[in-house]
Amino acid sequence: MGDRQRELVDAFSSVRAFVAGDAMIDRYTFGRVSRICPEAPVPILVPEHREVRPGGAANVSHQLNTLGATVSVCFGECSVKHRFMVGQQLLLRLDEDQSRAPDAKEIALARQSFREFNASVLVLSDYAKGWLSADLCIALIGEAVPRGIPVVVDPKGDRWGRYSGATVITPNEHEMKYVKDLEGVAIVEKQGSRGMLVHVNGRLSVSVPSSARHVYDVTGAGDTVTALLAATLGAGGTVLEGAQLASLAAGYVVGEVGTTVCPKAELLRHVHATHH
Repeated sequence: MGDRQRELVDAFSSVRAFVAGDAMIDRYTFGRVSRICPEAPVPILVPEHREVRPGGAANVSHQLNTLGATVSVCFGECSVKHRFMVGQQLLLRLDEDQSRAPDAKEIALARQSFREFNASVLVLSDYAKGWLSADLCIALIGEAVPRGIPVVVDPKGDRWGRYSGATVITPNEHEMKYVKDLEGVAIVEKQGSRGMLVHVNGRLSVSVPSSARHVYDVTGAGDTVTALLAATLGAGGTVLEGAQLASLAAGYVVGEVGTTVCPKAELLRHVHATHH
């Protein structure tokens, strides 16, 4: 198993991933609190440093790039999430969401870009901000499926017919009720600290336990799962192999504070540690 996983990780450099979805900018303000506001019973945050990180579909593409894949993106306008942190503790989050569906011209351009990119995998990273409309999803999946290109979907909302034709979908356990709208799709059910359940051909295939030793922040862990599944399928691996590698990578990122990615070298270190 270890040798096979290393072969797949090495093959990530040959993957060409087309990522469409809702991109985000995650802005972090890290600071300290030493007193309560005299005007209201709320803490006063004294900023110490700030960071900007990619989130949502942009985090998926960043993770794929970090693994060595070549990535092309199809994003709408970026939503911005401001997180105010005290150490590892989230004090407040302020969201500035952008919501707009693509028009017919943008969908046609997306289809053309996908064809010209010569992708080995299509990723739909849906955060329900509007960009992944039914028309765009159907158009891109309609380009991928006849070419035998696997499609990985991180879903949102309750209208999953738009994902019909996908290879694998990654709902959390509360979203499993919507899977009935799909047929013939593999399911990697995310169960948080308990890991994942992989369902293939309508049956429970295997449970993939979490590899996390410490959980500080789950932000972006779902993006990591999506990216690792995409990289593995793009490299010729199976859904189960992708879920196993995703567990190792997600186990790393939840041990970090804030949105982050798993470096390729770190993933290989976890593969080595798992089999020795």
